[in-house]
Amino acid sequence: VNEEDGHIAILNGMIELTGEEGSLRFGKSMTQENSLTLEGTLPVTKQIKSIELIFSDGKIETRSIAGSALTWNCKYQGDPLKDYVSQKKMTATIHFETADGVQCKIGIPKKIPVKITGTNGNIEIKKPNGPIKVELENGKVGFTSDESLAYKFDVKVANGASDEFESSKGSHPI
Repeated sequence: VNEEDGHIAILNGMIELTGEEGSLRFGKSMTQENSLTLEGTLPVTKQIKSIELIFSDGKIETRSIAGSALTWNCKYQGDPLKDYVSQKKMTATIHFETADGVQCKIGIPKKIPVKITGTNGNIEIKKPNGPIKVELENGKVGFTSDESLAYKFDVKVANGASDEFESSKGSHPI
């Protein structure tokens, strides 16, 4: 307990209450009524052949969308992000490495390859219409297929468990 700045730590710092109104910390997660929001659209042109999303901790939900623009609606804790979208060669990258507790809904144009890289996360892939590669150190990946499409799965788990995914026998699987 630090009465000067109104800081209380419980269970060896796993739960922290600060003097800041609406602030409560559980381990590395932070809930605050003042979370920051980022919404954006990036036209996918001939100069962009793939998308990459990099984050530390959070929950990401992807789904295929009509149109030719990548869209995102994200909430996070931390300092405002500047220059969080970059393009190198033909890959557009969204950087959330420095944000805490990222929660994003990402709309991906059809047939655009996507790579999602994170440390701790929960990734929900809903009805993809293009190749998606997910690399997580810890977490869970959920998948909902589009029954009209054929998929090829290549699942590798270093530690933990995985459901069985059977690749489609159709021509040209995603």
